[in-house]
Amino acid sequence: MIISGSVISQSSEYITGNSLFRNGSNQVSNINYRVYLNSQMTSLTSGCSGYAGTIYNGNPSIWNMPTNTIIVEPQWSESYADYKDGVTVSDAQQIQIYAQNGTPATGYKQVAADVNENGAIQNLTDYNLVLDLINGTITKFPSAHRSTTPSWLIYHKQSAPSNPTYLDAINAPGNQPTKSFSNIYGNTIWQFNHVYFDYRLTKMGDCSASTGGSGNSWVCGSYSLTNSETSNRNEGQKTYVKKGSIIEAAVYLEGTDEVYALQLPIDFEEKDFKLKAIRFGEGFYPKWNYNKYTRELTVLALNDDLSPIKVNYGKDLITFTLETLRDINDLDEAIKWSEKTEIEMNKADITAADSKAVLEIRSVIPPNTQLKVFGRAGRLSAEINSSLEGPHILNIYNSVGQQVLSQAIHISKGLQVFDLPNLMESGIYIAQLQRGRENISTKFLLTN
Repeated sequence: MIISGSVISQSSEYITGNSLFRNGSNQVSNINYRVYLNSQMTSLTSGCSGYAGTIYNGNPSIWNMPTNTIIVEPQWSESYADYKDGVTVSDAQQIQIYAQNGTPATGYKQVAADVNENGAIQNLTDYNLVLDLINGTITKFPSAHRSTTPSWLIYHKQSAPSNPTYLDAINAPGNQPTKSFSNIYGNTIWQFNHVYFDYRLTKMGDCSASTGGSGNSWVCGSYSLTNSETSNRNEGQKTYVKKGSIIEAAVYLEGTDEVYALQLPIDFEEKDFKLKAIRFGEGFYPKWNYNKYTRELTVLALNDDLSPIKVNYGKDLITFTLETLRDINDLDEAIKWSEKTEIEMNKADITAADSKAVLEIRSVIPPNTQLKVFGRAGRLSAEINSSLEGPHILNIYNSVGQQVLSQAIHISKGLQVFDLPNLMESGIYIAQLQRGRENISTKFLLTN
């Protein structure tokens, strides 16, 4: 029963307390909760730390009598993004180290690392599940005790033991995330509200306790490395690309450190490109997947035996072939390092390796040969982007149809620029590229 005069209104609050796993070092602000007083939604306000204002609104009975029941319901989303965001190869590496070295994770780390809730941190299950989640081959962690592991485990801090398990969470198997307190004096709630409103959360799979950047920090202050350098290199004039073109791209690393864990996310739209092939350098055996939901081609590497990855600095680590499914106006924007997920190149201790990842567009082969002639009187060039290879004849005619140049050239697939002898005066000309019955023509203006 609600006592007359108490403040009753709907409220949606945000938990702003520290993550349970982080042990008080970072805050979470993307999970809300509801509070009920005597079975009705109440206007308690200020998040984890308690509430502001009076709860009795002039009626002393709610303050002085032990008739109050508080129900707190933390609310969280099990959306796909909630599972993946904030989980990186650093977390998988941390789980792997625990499992391989026989040193169990303690306290809150163990809760976050046991992603399948089977009571143990296992190298070939938990850490591989984290890699599969990042790659998008799974979208939720499977649980040994329910259909899926929640993306978050929610704890009432006052009730949680110092070394909690998932069974200590208020959303343990079979339970809704609800904490109830009965027969409480209003004055007690006011004086000791942290006892009732102090909650902590842990992000499952977010296991690396290192401090660093916050590329995905909206969940649990996620650890990520921010000093990993990247570069896009696009050789030649390839900004505009026609539909049906074949693009050859490569990734290689520059650096000196041994790399033990690697996460490389490349951003391109599935509607813009078809992945025709992907190849890896000698001795490099990563997990990889194109995830259409995150729009990322992700390549992950982490050896089961904790040995360094064979990255072969300066040599191609990844090469891949794409076919354009529509005209691309800006190739540099269409294929690039992802801005949604951190690149990570880690040393054995889960700190950033002295490495730089380079994404390079090697060639763009159009569906049809393209010809462009440009320059000024005295300096003339022909730019040819060809889908064919072999000998061709380049002819140039003036405005009255007289041939002023005929030159044999050998064309390779891709983009090439040829310097031409310039015996012409300023004016309008037509260039013709010929191979057998194939003829490609373009008009150009030559000025002094």
